[in-house]
This record gives sequence, structure tokens and C-alpha cells, in this order.
Amino acid sequence: MSNVYALAPPTCGKVVLNTTLGPLDVELWSKEAPKTCRNFMQLCMEGFYDNTIFHRLLKGFMVQGGDPTGTGTGGESIYGGPFKDEFHSRLRFVHRGIVAMANNGKHSNLSQFFITLDKTPHLDRQNTIFGKIAGDTIYNIVKVDDLETDDNDRPIHPPKILSVDIIWNPFDDIVPRKKEKVEEKKVEKKKKKKCARKDLKLLSFGEEVEEQAQELEGASIQSKMKGSYAYSDDPRVKELLQKQKKELAEKEKVLAAEREHDADEESAKPVLHAVRGDFEHEMAEKIKKMSSSSSTASTQAKGHEDKSSRDEEEREAEAASAGVGKKRARSNWVEEQRQKYKRAKTSQKDRKQKAAEKLEAFQNMLKRQRIEREAQGATGARGGCEDGANTSAGAEPPHAEAEQEEEETDEGWMTHALKFEPGSRVRDPLAREDNDVYVTIDPLKETSRKAMTKHEQHLKRISRKKPVEKW
Repeated sequence: MSNVYALAPPTCGKVVLNTTLGPLDVELWSKEAPKTCRNFMQLCMEGFYDNTIFHRLLKGFMVQGGDPTGTGTGGESIYGGPFKDEFHSRLRFVHRGIVAMANNGKHSNLSQFFITLDKTPHLDRQNTIFGKIAGDTIYNIVKVDDLETDDNDRPIHPPKILSVDIIWNPFDDIVPRKKEKVEEKKVEKKKKKKCARKDLKLLSFGEEVEEQAQELEGASIQSKMKGSYAYSDDPRVKELLQKQKKELAEKEKVLAAEREHDADEESAKPVLHAVRGDFEHEMAEKIKKMSSSSSTASTQAKGHEDKSSRDEEEREAEAASAGVGKKRARSNWVEEQRQKYKRAKTSQKDRKQKAAEKLEAFQNMLKRQRIEREAQGATGARGGCEDGANTSAGAEPPHAEAEQEEEETDEGWMTHALKFEPGSRVRDPLAREDNDVYVTIDPLKETSRKAMTKHEQHLKRISRKKPVEKW
């Protein structure tokens, strides 16, 4: 992986995105993508990315943000519109944490960007790479992979960019744009001018004029309340009026029925009080009966408890007696095992004694046979002539009798000994007389030896051809 990072050019510029997941250190390639880095840096200085969310998440691929509307359709650039892509041969999507511009096609970059969560080689020369996530902050962007998303790849709880800190600005000539403050225009409310009333008291015929004015005002009010449809002869209007009248009549009937019902309830109150008293009396009697039955049930339960306690005591006594019996049986079993162990010990002793006796008998037999063999060897030299005479006379030799006795008793195998002639053993050609002697084969020596033999042969040939000089 180190060779991948070694191929990338050095960065020039750095900002820190303070997000809800933690800080993200973004190092910029301002020399390789100057236009894109200038746009990103100026937007950061103007606070464009503050309080924006990462609105799109494709797990194991990338997370996208930079849209102030949070929909994925907004954004702007400092150039007043989309700007061209910037590709570099040494900038590729070879690892996670690459920061690149999001677009809708060629040369459509604005303010939206995305961060890769894995290597994505299919995006090479498709999106402009302008930075990378550096240091341990890469582990903060990896946390995005654990978030839940909906069917539209939108995080249910999207992470937010709280603020941006500029650590290293490679563009000294950037001047942030000033926000135009739109002053709200105050709407002046027009005051309605009140018309001055005529003072009719000053006129001699003022009273008559006042009465006429009142009549006109009343007529106008009535006309406003009735509306234009009240004076029409349309049959549909008449039907509507009749329906309204019927609804009003039904409402009045309902109100009258409710009033009658209230009056009936007031009249029935004393009867209800009497019924309630009887009911309370009956309930008190039932409660008394229930209490008496509960007392009898409690006495019965006590009797059952006494019986159960007695049964438990009897069971405990039986268990205790059974436990005593078990203990006795166990003690008897232990004693039996001890007796068996003692018998086994005695039997072992007996077996050892028998084995020792057999061994002594075997050793004695060997001694006797050795003595007999020595005696036979001593008498063999003395009675050689006698043996010859006996054989000439036709009698059987003594060693034949011994062989017959051995065949009969089958005990002579103890006296036999294996003997080999000195030249009978076949020698192993691979066997070594001394195990410390090893044969070493040096190929250089072999080749030099062959070369020497060839040289010697050559010299011999030359010496044969040359004549011998005489002195």
C-alpha cells in the first residue's frame, strides 16, 4: 500500500471539516487541480458548507455532500456557473478517503463533492480529484458506513458539517464575497379617512332628515344580511330556503326533547336515591356473607395446612429412616470393598511367593545341569577307551542315552549354547568398520584430478615423440 501513496504528488493546502462524526483533515492538491481547489477554498472561507449535511450514502462506495439545500440538486461555484474538469495522471481513485467533485457529466462542477470509502478505479478521469482525507481522521469517515439509509440512499440520520477551519491557504489572493443584505421594505398601512358626519341639529328640518337617514341605514343593513338571492324568484333558491327551515325545525325538536329528558331526570332523582339505598343494603349483606365464607375458607385452609405439615413431617421421618438405611448399606458396601482389597493383597503376596519359589527351582535346575555337564566333560577323557570297547561290542554310546533322556524329559534346551564358526558370517559391504570415518567428495578435486591426469598423459605422449639426447 505504501507504493500507492508514493505515486501521489505532494499536497499544498489543508482545511479541517468539523462534522458530527468528528474532524476530517482534508489536504488539497492545489497545483494539480488549481481551479477546483480555489473554488473549494473560497466556499470554505465564506462559510458556504457550514450546517450542510451529507445527503447521499452508498455503503462501501462513497458519501456525498456540499449541497446547502440537502437534496442533491443545489449548489453553486465562485465562477458564477459550472467549471471544467481537471484531471492529472498521478491522481487516481486507488484507496479510500479520496475527495473529488460530484457532477452531472463533463464540465458540470459546482460545490458538491464526495469522499470515497474504498478504491473506485472506474471513476478515473470521470470526476475531478482535488484532495484526500489525511491522518487518523480517516477512521471518522469510515463510521459513515455504519449508518442506516432509506430506499433513496439517503441517511436516516445524516451527518452534518458544523464548521470549517482553514489551516493552510495556498491562494493568498482570494477575497471572500460579501453577503448582500436584503433590507425588508416596510409596508405602510394606509389609514382610512373617517368621513365627517353632518350635524343635523343645526337645520330647522333636521329631525325629518335624521329619520330618513336611519331608515336608509336599516334598509341597507337588511339588504346586506339577506343577500341578492333573497329577492330572486329562482325555484332552486326556494328549495334551499325550505331545507334550511326544516333543519331549524328539527334542531328545535331535538332541543325540546333534551329539555324534557332533563326534567324527567330531575323528577326521577328521589326514586334513584331510594334504589341506591336498597342496592347498598344488598351489597352490605353480600359482603357479610363473603366475609363469613372467607372465614370458613380460612379455617379449612388452616386445616389443610396442618394436614400438609403433618404429611411433610412424616415424609421427612421416612426420608431420615431411608437415609439411615442408605448409610448402613453404604457402610456395608465399604466394608465389602475393604475385604476384597485385603484378599487381593494377600493373593498378590501369595503370587509373589510362588513366583519366587519357581525362580529358585529354575536356578537350582540350572546349577544341577551345569554340574552334570562339567562332570560329563571330566569323565569323557578318562573313559574314551571304554567307550570304544563298548561301541565295538555293539552297545549304545552313553551320549545316545543322554539324547534319549533329553528327548523324553525336554529339559536339555537349557544346556545348549549357540556357536558360530569364525568364517561363517557374511560381511555387509555397506557396513563401516569405524563410525567416525566419513567419505567426502569434492567435485573440484575430481575435476582437477582429471585435468592432471590428462596433462600427465599429454606430457607422456610428448616425451615419447621427442628423441633422447645423448651426451
